[in-house]
Amino acid sequence: MYGSETKRDMIRNDNIREAVRVTPIIENIVENRLRWFGNLERRPIDYVVRRVDPIDDDHITRDRGRPIKTIRQTIRKYGLP
Repeated sequence: MYGSETKRDMIRNDNIREAVRVTPIIENIVENRLRWFGNLERRPIDYVVRRVDPIDDDHITRDRGRPIKTIRQTIRKYGLP
């Protein structure tokens, strides 16, 4: 059985996930990120991670290349405030 499959015998990952009723990977990632954000928001304001996450970063100069995405930008992408 193994080793004799051809491309025509291959089953798509979507079909396998649907058969075993696994949630889509993107939904899992979003859920985990939102859970982490909730934990972050419950921390005291002087906690290390809350101090590192700048709310207003207009005064920060950035290096060349792709800008660093903050947790706030990620949450906004999911439609939350």
